[in-house]
Amino acid sequence: MRPRRFCQSSLQPGGALFLAEFVKGLLSDLTDRVLGAEGADPLQTGPASVANQLINTRLRAVELERKAREVDELEARLEELEAALERQSKRREYAT
Repeated sequence: MRPRRFCQSSLQPGGALFLAEFVKGLLSDLTDRVLGAEGADPLQTGPASVANQLINTRLRAVELERKAREVDELEARLEELEAALERQSKRREYAT
């Protein structure tokens, strides 16, 4: 089994790597606009600051969702292991 961080789905829209690249692009665009890079539409620091705060809030929400899914998956796996252990234990009791 491949580690989750290397799953193909992370490259798909909505995947972790795709999201990271998208956010980096947004932050790069904000930086260029605030610093007045050539060819970029100027943006005042106030709106850029608010946009950055919203991006950070969204990232925290995404991370919370990821952690909640991970906990749910681990709980399900643990329940499966406990059930298998219980079945194995019962088989041993009947064998003796």
